[in-house]
Amino acid sequence: MPTPNILFNHAGRLRSGWRLAIFVAVYFVALSFFTALVWTTLSIVVGSEERADALLSSGWGYVAQASILFTTASLVGWACGRVLEDLPWRAVGWKFHRGWFRDVCSGALVGA
Repeated sequence: MPTPNILFNHAGRLRSGWRLAIFVAVYFVALSFFTALVWTTLSIVVGSEERADALLSSGWGYVAQASILFTTASLVGWACGRVLEDLPWRAVGWKFHRGWFRDVCSGALVGA
């Protein structure tokens, strides 16, 4: 009886648990990078780290942080789908179609 392969399935693709682990690892690395980049840029623009912290703790800071989370998840999700599964950009759900604006608004409402 052959032993099962813990990395690849019968179709030769990386198993879904490993794909998820890769996504999570890449997401946290990219999120750390983008957060540090935005914080450093903001510190330079406003002139001090204290003002940057105060700005990121405000209501607009919440919007900026949510945008960082969303952008990072979108880019890493697309990249992992492309590299690990050969999926196009529209597989992430980013394709204009009839009723797309309604879908965006309802998704944003549910997300908020």
